[in-house]
Amino acid sequence: MIFKSKSNVIIALLTLILILVVLVFYFINNNKILTSKVWHSNIEIDITQTSNNFFKHEIKNLQKVVISGNIKHFKNNTYFQDITLSIHNKENETEYITAIAISGKWDYSQGYLFFETDKIDIIDIKDNARIPDKVKKLFKEITIKKFKQTKYIEPFDNNTLLMIDIDGSTSLWSVVMEI
Repeated sequence: MIFKSKSNVIIALLTLILILVVLVFYFINNNKILTSKVWHSNIEIDITQTSNNFFKHEIKNLQKVVISGNIKHFKNNTYFQDITLSIHNKENETEYITAIAISGKWDYSQGYLFFETDKIDIIDIKDNARIPDKVKKLFKEITIKKFKQTKYIEPFDNNTLLMIDIDGSTSLWSVVMEI
């Protein structure tokens, strides 16, 4: 790039500095948004619509799965998630509830939130024993995978984030508590 005047050089340098300031502010602001709040998401999945033959046979009396979770990102780039997975029958009665706690490290770069898991604890809270173990295991694995995926963050405002997973699925996260 050849500049014909000193003023063009100054304008180019000021533009570059402005771009860098905006990028640094964006990074700092997103980290602050993540670390200053406890975030919540609630996902309901209608499992009666599945075309998978395994599920049709194994879950014939089930209606939906609800995955509800909170996450806190700490300034030292660690995080803690508590997730509740519940499976409901066609009468909307809860058949199965499990609590999942996940902790580890997080990083934010270029709009993406990355997770590295250190520990996962799973505690069954309610189990009517009518759901086959292989179905419970599968839903636990799906839930853990869902919450551990790298996510692209699209902030709506300071209290709502749209999280876009690598697989293209989306979820809204809203503020539970400001810290």
